[in-house]
Amino acid sequence: MLDYLIDATALPNLHPAVVHFPIACLPLALAFDGVGLFLRRQRWLAQAATALYVVGALSAWLALWAGERAADGLVGVPAAVQPRIGEHSDWAHYAWYALIAVAAVRLVIELRSGLKDHRGARLGALLLGLVALGVLGKAADLGGALVYEHGLAVKQAEPVASEISDAEVDDGTPSPTGDSARDRLVIADDGSLAWRPAPEDSEALGAVLAAAPGSDLGSVRAQESNGDGLLFTVDRPATLLLPGTFGDVQVEAEIELLDFEGSIGLVHHYRDAAERGAFAISTEGEAILDDLRQGDRTVLDQQAFEAPTGPVVLAVSASGKHLKGLVDGKTVTHGHIAPAPEGSCGLLLAGTGTLRLLRMSVEPLEPH
Repeated sequence: MLDYLIDATALPNLHPAVVHFPIACLPLALAFDGVGLFLRRQRWLAQAATALYVVGALSAWLALWAGERAADGLVGVPAAVQPRIGEHSDWAHYAWYALIAVAAVRLVIELRSGLKDHRGARLGALLLGLVALGVLGKAADLGGALVYEHGLAVKQAEPVASEISDAEVDDGTPSPTGDSARDRLVIADDGSLAWRPAPEDSEALGAVLAAAPGSDLGSVRAQESNGDGLLFTVDRPATLLLPGTFGDVQVEAEIELLDFEGSIGLVHHYRDAAERGAFAISTEGEAILDDLRQGDRTVLDQQAFEAPTGPVVLAVSASGKHLKGLVDGKTVTHGHIAPAPEGSCGLLLAGTGTLRLLRMSVEPLEPH
């Protein structure tokens, strides 16, 4: 029903329709509360303030729920914006908790209104409400920046095809500087990696993608191919790592599963076989976001997922405690866990068969 109502409007999702209710309710509640402290005989002022605090807390929950749903529904979010989304989500949660606290205190005061004097308690609730207003303002400012600075959920006019030349089309990947597999691995000043392997890059298995400790590089063999990318066959599970270690990061790979059966994914914060995070999809129809700490596996999110029939872009974003698994730019899994120490990034191959690696990239994310 909600999706139908949104589709009937120009709104991209429910979030902008409800987010302004707590922003309006809280200042109005504070105004009624402040005036009511001086006009104590006007009981309706205190009652109106209490009602507005409660409505504000309820609408804040609705805005938070709608915001999380909207964020996971966005497609093609730039990696650098993921930390900003996480920061906005954190402050939105803080604002909701503060509004719940204010509403609860005011409800208790109203239920105990038979007391001879509760002006001190009302003043305390008013001060708590002012704190909540500051937190809500911070959350609103971060949300506004996502729209007005980063353009999230803003539909823009399509450019006229005839006005775009081939020279102007750029997917953001740096150009390679040489003819070998290692030369095609571009390392930017900020530490980010971008790699587009060529069919002849058989030496990449070892020169660019190294076997993780405990993995056998002999289980992966490159094959000759006339198509794009690097074609290779997997005989048994393996983890292949790119050079470098990273903190907050987004890892991305474009892969075509040919006759591959099993799970394929991306690892991040890899320290050893017992310490790593991963996002993987399986040919059996699952998408799993999980985390290993000291050998203990935590499944952060698991969703049914239709196995791709052609090239697919997998990505995993790990920003602070916020983790997301994305397929073709759309979030399919979302979880939260304490940040992990810096580690390596790479491919997780938990199956057998043939696949084609078209490109990989690793982008450090600025902590929020």
